[in-house]
Amino acid sequence: MKKLLIGLFASLSISSFAAATTSVVISTASMSNMLGTATGSALVTQIILTAPANNTASIKLIDSVTNILAYTNSAYATIGSYATNYITSYTNFFGSVNSFTNIALVDYSNYFAAATVNYPTMVTLTAATSSSIVMSAQQLYFNNGIWATNLGSGNATLTLNYSKP
Repeated sequence: MKKLLIGLFASLSISSFAAATTSVVISTASMSNMLGTATGSALVTQIILTAPANNTASIKLIDSVTNILAYTNSAYATIGSYATNYITSYTNFFGSVNSFTNIALVDYSNYFAAATVNYPTMVTLTAATSSSIVMSAQQLYFNNGIWATNLGSGNATLTLNYSKP
């Protein structure tokens, strides 16, 4: 029974990923969403970059939600606490000084300003004129989506083999 359950869970986990291939021609100084209308995470297993005749192709694969490659975290504050000794001293009517040591809880605030953060660049590839680069057996996990930019001097043909949960 135990082996049957283990086999069932293994088959469910393997079949939960749908394999796909996409190929896009990206013009110079532009971006393309490699997943099309689909968004979310993907596991890239193979990348093929092809450069045209008389031009080089240079691409970056970015793990981004949109074609805007930076986002801003809002400002926030946190509250911290620590315990310290709190000493109270007083003099009574007869001139005796009395001191009491107590534990006091002190609260403080930390303020953090808003910050701009760039989405991570997962891969940067450059193919020479009239050539192709093939990266096989890859395990590149994209959490947000796959956007490709072309920084080369000509149109780049990019093909991805990926699986999507």
